[in-house]
Amino acid sequence: LGVNGAGKTTTFKCLSKEILPSYGKIYIDNKEINEDFDKVRSLIGYCPQFDAIFESLTVYENLEFYGLIKGAKKDKIDAIICALMDEMNLTPFKDKESGALSGGNKRKLSVAISIICNPPIILLDEPSTGMDPEARRFMWGVIHRMSLNRKKSSIIMTTHSMEEAETLCKRIAIMVDGQFKCLGTSDEIKEKYGYGFEINLQINNPNFEELYKKYKIKEEDKEAQINLSNIKTYLEKYNLEHFSNELIKDRLGGKIIEEINFGGYVYFSRIISWIYFLENALKMIQIILVDFPEIHCSDYGENNFVFKIKRNRNEDEKSIGYLFGIIEENNIKFNIQKYFLQLTSLEQIFNNFAKETERPDNQLNQIRNIDIPINNELINNLFS
Repeated sequence: LGVNGAGKTTTFKCLSKEILPSYGKIYIDNKEINEDFDKVRSLIGYCPQFDAIFESLTVYENLEFYGLIKGAKKDKIDAIICALMDEMNLTPFKDKESGALSGGNKRKLSVAISIICNPPIILLDEPSTGMDPEARRFMWGVIHRMSLNRKKSSIIMTTHSMEEAETLCKRIAIMVDGQFKCLGTSDEIKEKYGYGFEINLQINNPNFEELYKKYKIKEEDKEAQINLSNIKTYLEKYNLEHFSNELIKDRLGGKIIEEINFGGYVYFSRIISWIYFLENALKMIQIILVDFPEIHCSDYGENNFVFKIKRNRNEDEKSIGYLFGIIEENNIKFNIQKYFLQLTSLEQIFNNFAKETERPDNQLNQIRNIDIPINNELINNLFS
């Protein structure tokens, strides 16, 4: 795994001697590729990022050409090709010119070329790129059978899909600026580099009449238009001025400020519903704070909140099952419609590593990250 420019394709090009490394040596089966590449190349099957096929040749002719290069015997090449085309669902296109294939079938052909004659090392550079979901799943099945069922080849692949990596790969490496930052199973990486747990809470929509009654909102103010100049005045009018900081400082009310900046105003009912959603989410989190003192809000929408919970990582650490029990006990009390609980995802860990790069063109650096610490003092100040 790695962002664009991390060095994944360059590494594959070095392994296949398409380019020479600027320093260091590469050994495959105890053979240094610069000195013994004639012996090494028979051990490698390579599917490059961009299809390396002869577009004027048919599917069969492409496979025949590469199969003979790989050392297939002429009396057996037809059986090898037919079996491979059946496995890759390419038999209907046997006599079709490769240049006329769809993008997905071109990728299938490129993968077929890389695996013909079962080389012990197969390099797949984003093999499912450009495929529709059904074709991608089919490709995953082919790769899975090659690596696990046949057990004839070791496969190294690059991908931008976390789902693909977790589905297919026994071990995962994350590369940043040409260097491996971690290597291990998905669970090992989550255990070592994950922040802890993530909770996604979705709060039920409020009963506005009950909310208006609770905060004693006057009839003429229910649909008042709130903008940046009068927001503090309206909050003070109903003794809600302690929410001003969360709004004006672009913290837990930052999305409302964005709405005001975009549309010029929001209705006062929007402010009241925000207070309701915030109260239920934070009071749920307050119970969790007893056992997990370090919690941050990493994202929120209108009634959706995402909280990161730092694991204690000691012998008294509470399990994810314990955390699930707390939420299950209190979800009705705090009007929680849905909730989702998981360990830190591989995608989050990947993004954290990706932020380390200093490339100015890296789009991941442009993502606005929300990281608001949640503690009892904040909750009590808002809802005491």
